[in-house]
Amino acid sequence: MSIRHLEDITESIVIRNLRAQTVKMYLEPWGDELPLVPGVTYQIQARGPATHSLELDLIEEGIVVHSWTGSLLTVFSGSRIVRDCRPRVPSLPGSPGSGFEPGS
Repeated sequence: MSIRHLEDITESIVIRNLRAQTVKMYLEPWGDELPLVPGVTYQIQARGPATHSLELDLIEEGIVVHSWTGSLLTVFSGSRIVRDCRPRVPSLPGSPGSGFEPGS
């Protein structure tokens, strides 16, 4: 199945830092990093084929936002674009929505 023939979906999630200290938000697979200062709120918007969805991992130093094969990611603070992650995520073995599983 080619991801080019699937209709894109849009997902959105709000991430807010309620901790007393600054933490990091990692945007994968682009390798981007944003500081989440106390009280800051970001809206994460992902657009891509309806093969997968956003995944979040809470880690000691912050949060990791994982996008999926064929998707784009945009981070907003209010109406301002803070980060525009492009190009679309390529199909890599083991990546979410790739159709490949590690060890197969």
